[in-house]
Amino acid sequence: MIRCFSTSKCVLMAAVVALQLSTAYGGGILLSEVRDITIQQFFRDAPGSHLVNIAYTNGVNASEDFVDAASENLFQAPFGYTGLVLAFQESSYLPSQPSVGNDFNGLLFTGTGRVDSTITESNFRNDDIANSRAIVRFSVDTPTRWNWDAEIFGEASGDVQSLYYFGVLDPVSGNPFFEDVRTDDFSQIVSQTGMLAPGEYELTITARATSSRQLTAGNGAGFVLIEDGQFTLTAVPEPGSLALLLSLGGFMALVSRRSWGATYTAGDGNDVALFTAVQEPAGVVLVAFVLLGVGARGPLRCAGADQRYASVPGRG
Repeated sequence: MIRCFSTSKCVLMAAVVALQLSTAYGGGILLSEVRDITIQQFFRDAPGSHLVNIAYTNGVNASEDFVDAASENLFQAPFGYTGLVLAFQESSYLPSQPSVGNDFNGLLFTGTGRVDSTITESNFRNDDIANSRAIVRFSVDTPTRWNWDAEIFGEASGDVQSLYYFGVLDPVSGNPFFEDVRTDDFSQIVSQTGMLAPGEYELTITARATSSRQLTAGNGAGFVLIEDGQFTLTAVPEPGSLALLLSLGGFMALVSRRSWGATYTAGDGNDVALFTAVQEPAGVVLVAFVLLGVGARGPLRCAGADQRYASVPGRG
């Protein structure tokens, strides 16, 4: 029941609630996901035989909250190598911890990858990797708007590369519906949006720093940070539902010009205007105001108000 102190406020509150309800439902369904961090310092000789492989990977393929950090500060005298690799991630879902097959309305993501290393010997192969990523596959069954907001930072020097990647992809072909790729040096607050038709999609977020030295000496440093990232899905009202909502708004505006309120109580204490909401199968909420008991007599007032209004014209 909408409760207010005047007819115009009744109408205004009804319109606000109707607008909120029209977008409160919907989003996506979680199909699968991988979130992980990886660090690696890898050495081979000239023919390609493995010599040293320092590696760590940890992640989740379920929907619980994920927080993890890993780093390795390595010194290898035979290669003239000194290097640091570091990765971090904190991520969680909206709503919190959904299981596969349940609602997916968004993902919160903070992650970083950092490499800072030097190798002086040129007869070895060296790869350094620091990576933080999320890959989430989901579906939507109504037209849906996505939004991505984050602060992103990146730096690279020497022979170390930095990579920031955000994309919404076709999970079968891998083709992007939208992607944003940044390398080397960047610093920006990003706010991006787009529309999705009913179907399946893959969300990919990556913060990565790497170096690859093949029989050459080298040095460099790089990092990528994604901070306070928020990916959200919001269902868009279907055209028919939106038209009904607008028509209803026009009707209520007309009603508000009359001397009786959009929500009121008859003299016998029974409500004669009810606010109802019904969810369509597609997940879009329709709003209807059902007027009941107009024939009731007696003074009418806006529900919850102390001030009484004159009776409906022609009703005494």
